[in-house]
Amino acid sequence: MATIYEKTAGALIATPGRTVATFPSGLCRVDQKYICTTVNAATHRAALAIGNDMPDGNNAPAIDGLKIYPAPQEIERGDGFTEFMVSAYGRTTDQMVNIELIKTNITPSFGQAFLATVSFWEIKGKLALPYGSNIDFETLGLDPALLLPFDARYYGEDQEVLSVTTGDSISYDIQQSSSSYARVILRRYDIVFTTDGINPSWTWAVYIEDPIFVVANQQNFGSFIEVDIVTKRINTEELTAI
Repeated sequence: MATIYEKTAGALIATPGRTVATFPSGLCRVDQKYICTTVNAATHRAALAIGNDMPDGNNAPAIDGLKIYPAPQEIERGDGFTEFMVSAYGRTTDQMVNIELIKTNITPSFGQAFLATVSFWEIKGKLALPYGSNIDFETLGLDPALLLPFDARYYGEDQEVLSVTTGDSISYDIQQSSSSYARVILRRYDIVFTTDGINPSWTWAVYIEDPIFVVANQQNFGSFIEVDIVTKRINTEELTAI
C-alpha cells in the first residue's frame, strides 16, 4: 500500500483550474476541484454541505461570499485520495442590471384627473438576490429619480416642468385573489410649472401609485435567487387627447 505524505495533515487542497462564470443578472458561479486523503473525506464532506462557504476563502468575484450549491460531486480515486468537484454561487453586484425603461402615461387618481396626464417609467431588469430577500425599490438599488413624474400635460398642452418634489403618501390594500392582497402606496407629487423657464407659475399636486414589483421569472441557486423583475402601476392607460 502506498504511503501518503501530506504537507498539511488532513487538509482539503484546491487544485489548479478554478473556473468562474458570470450571468446577466449579476449572479456568478465558481467551480473548483478539491482533493484530500480518503481517510479524511467524511470530515470534508460535512464541511461541503449545500449553503456552506467555499472552503478555501477565495470569494472572488462575489461581493458577499460564495455559497455551495448543489451538493458536490465526489470521486474516490482508489489511490488513497478523494476528489470533490464543488460549485458555489454568489453575486457580483447588489443593484438591478440590464434595466429597460418603458414610458407609460398615467391619469392621476385624485383631483383633476380628466384634465391631466403625467408620464412615468415602467422598469424591467434582472437581479441576483440572497434567498428570502424582500423585493422593493431600496433592495433593487435603483435611482430614486426613476420614481419621479415627467412630461406632465395639463388641459391637453405640454407644460414646462420646473421641479418635482415628493410629499406625504397614503396606502391601501387591493384584492388580487380570494385570499391575496397587495399594498398600494399613493404618493403625493408637487409638480411646479413655469411659463418663462425660470420662475414658478403654479403648482399641481397629484397622487400617483408607486410601482408594484412583479417577479416575472425566478430561478433558485441555493442561497441566492436570480429574478426577472417588471413593474406595473394600478392606474395606467394610453395617452388620449385632453
